[in-house]
Parts: sequence; structure tokens; C-alpha cells
Amino acid sequence: MMEELDNDIKNAMLREHERSCAEHGERHASRHEGFAVILEEYEEALGAQAAYKKSIKAWWGDIKTNAEDAEWQLGQMTAQALLAAAAWARVAAMCHKAVKGGP
Repeated sequence: MMEELDNDIKNAMLREHERSCAEHGERHASRHEGFAVILEEYEEALGAQAAYKKSIKAWWGDIKTNAEDAEWQLGQMTAQALLAAAAWARVAAMCHKAVKGGP
């Protein structure tokens, strides 16, 4: 089951790589540009990860205090986890582009 998910994530990364190549060209203009693009995507991924971390800590706080509405945060956490996964797929796609160039 995990292998199937790993393959799905890799395929999402490859689709993002192809989209980026179609929109911005098959290669970064330079290694410096490649670094800048990867860094930008990395920082976005860290931001998404930080948002999730804040939510899970808040959820844990609600659980520890037996808050009646603690479960409402799970929908938000699901959305944040998906955003983080997509952001990390973009990081991987830009690394792939830096190594491979076009599709």
C-alpha cells in the first residue's frame, strides 16, 4: 500500500515537473536560478509544514483539556497536510528539473 502511495507522489512530482517545463522552459537559466527556485519552493513547504505544526499543537492542547469541539481542527489539519504534501512535491519537481532538464 505504501509503495502505491509513493508511486502516486512520484507521479504528482513528475506532472509538476512537466507543467513547470511547459510554462518556464525545460531547464533553469542557470544553477543560480535553479537554486533560487528550489529555495523558494522549500520555504513555501516549510511554511505549510509550520502551519500544520501549529494546528496539531492546538489540537493536542484541546485534547488535553477535554475541549468539546477539539475535532473541528482535523479538517483544517487535513487541508494543511495536503498543502504541505503538494509543496514538497514541487520541491522535488524543481530538484528533478535541475538534474534532468525537460521531460
